[in-house]
Amino acid sequence: MLLWKSASAYWFLLLGTCLVAQADDACKAGSSCDQDSAYLLQIEVENIAKKGRSAKLISQSDASLRELDRHDLSGKSVYLVMQDRFNRVDPVNSTENPDCIAEQNWCGGTLKGITQMIPYIAGMGFDAIWITPVVKQTPLQDAPAPGSGSTCAGSGYSYHGYWAENYYEIDPSYGTSLDLQVLVEAVHSAGMVIVLDIVMNHMRPIHQATPGFEVEGITPFNDSKYYHQRQAKGLPPSQSWSEYTKNCCDWPNPAQALGPGTLCYLNITNGTPDYTNDGNYCNNYAGNPFGPMEYNKDTFLGPDAAGPAYLKYCGPGNYCEGYNQTLIWEGWFYDLGDLNHSQPFVRQTQFDWVKMMAKKYNLDGIRLDTAPYMPWEFLKELQAAASPLQIIGEVTSSNISWHASFQSNSDLGPVLAGIENFPPFYVATPGYCNDSGNLESPTNMGSLEGLGRVMKAQISSGKYSNLGTLMNFMDNQDYDPMASFCETDASIKNSLTWVMLSYGMPVITWGTEQGNTVYRNTLWSLGFSTSTWQYKFIRKLNLFRKRVGITKASTEVLLASKNQLVFVRRSGAD
Repeated sequence: MLLWKSASAYWFLLLGTCLVAQADDACKAGSSCDQDSAYLLQIEVENIAKKGRSAKLISQSDASLRELDRHDLSGKSVYLVMQDRFNRVDPVNSTENPDCIAEQNWCGGTLKGITQMIPYIAGMGFDAIWITPVVKQTPLQDAPAPGSGSTCAGSGYSYHGYWAENYYEIDPSYGTSLDLQVLVEAVHSAGMVIVLDIVMNHMRPIHQATPGFEVEGITPFNDSKYYHQRQAKGLPPSQSWSEYTKNCCDWPNPAQALGPGTLCYLNITNGTPDYTNDGNYCNNYAGNPFGPMEYNKDTFLGPDAAGPAYLKYCGPGNYCEGYNQTLIWEGWFYDLGDLNHSQPFVRQTQFDWVKMMAKKYNLDGIRLDTAPYMPWEFLKELQAAASPLQIIGEVTSSNISWHASFQSNSDLGPVLAGIENFPPFYVATPGYCNDSGNLESPTNMGSLEGLGRVMKAQISSGKYSNLGTLMNFMDNQDYDPMASFCETDASIKNSLTWVMLSYGMPVITWGTEQGNTVYRNTLWSLGFSTSTWQYKFIRKLNLFRKRVGITKASTEVLLASKNQLVFVRRSGAD
């Protein structure tokens, strides 16, 4: 919430339990807030308009997008779209599956659907649109082969775009190559830039003995030599490729990039490894890791915990007992074929592909999935190949030093241009919304002290080369929508205000503006209203960012307590 401004600085007060509606005691910490939380923000925007500055949010000319600006993502606000779940225009299947979300199936959103709704997105004032991967996916359901006797459910269909089968085709469920070109042109014409999501770490599921999932059906990496084949600890070293790739569940093989033996210790009794660690995996607390949890001395696993009490579970870069960085690089995500970047063909093909995509589709930026599961050296070369496009990497770590090393590495220098900003995310959702499901929820429920601490550390550490290319968010395509765990409109407004006004690149997930509460929901089921309070509030915040010039302003955290977070953005000498 904007509290006041000086000649060259804008001050913000964000409360954990309610928003200040006025610069007085109208809303005290812990009280109920029904007033218009954007009151002062509205006054500021109105004052700007009265001074003759245009309130227009978008340019209608591609000429306004100078080359330098197009490829400089620093400080740009971003709207995240998953094609299959955004807008259903000319779908492959004319009949919509009403159970597509529950079945993890295709719902029918298309690239044409995004193009049709560019005015809707631009109307919120965003600088950029991030679209999930577009290349051809496997059309098959990832499930055990018939007659295999396995009871696991598999992991559904690849509607999301993260299981590539062919690098050189656009998935027909999304549309055509021309559809993508038209979308990019429309985005540019609206004065915005486009960020394309890509996956370099892995390909689609591989099950050599299951028809349709053989490695030979993958383009261009159609041979087992292009994939890691490290044996999991405790298993005999000799296994055929078919045996190594047979599982749809019941791991360890393929050896995993997640879980016991990689992110934490592996329990071995009488020479037999327990890859679940007695059902605890790498968690530190008892309870359902996928549901609401309680954190106290009774639920902490004590000597059986994988890591320290402030973490719900052990993640990349947390260095819990038994941590194995080599397996993070060489292990698989479940059954997704993990590419071996020590293979020259793999590296060079990916470098060439990134260059081709950037040129063919006139892209502006790249978001890179699962970045920490690939070596720093490869990522550095990938960024060089993509230049002048900036790559924003997904680095899911709470360890600030380790997180920052993917942007600026003490041994390698610059690596990626930017990173998704997970360290503050892990403390923001429990702090603002009492979300018990996040990595650092155990010690941050209902308190903003942790968020202030993380912000101060990122600002003062000197470990990041550019705070402006850190993507801030309260949810994303892999996390439940914020409205599902934020109990009040006031907490949602506070959360959005922090995302939009902090340093870095604010990211808003599709459906937030319609109050979505369903994981990977279809936006057309909610409608495209421009009159919801969320849509108007996001527009207001974007307008404020642009008109007062804080997109690249410096940041200083002045106060972080249980109920208050105060920081200042300075745009010039104060």
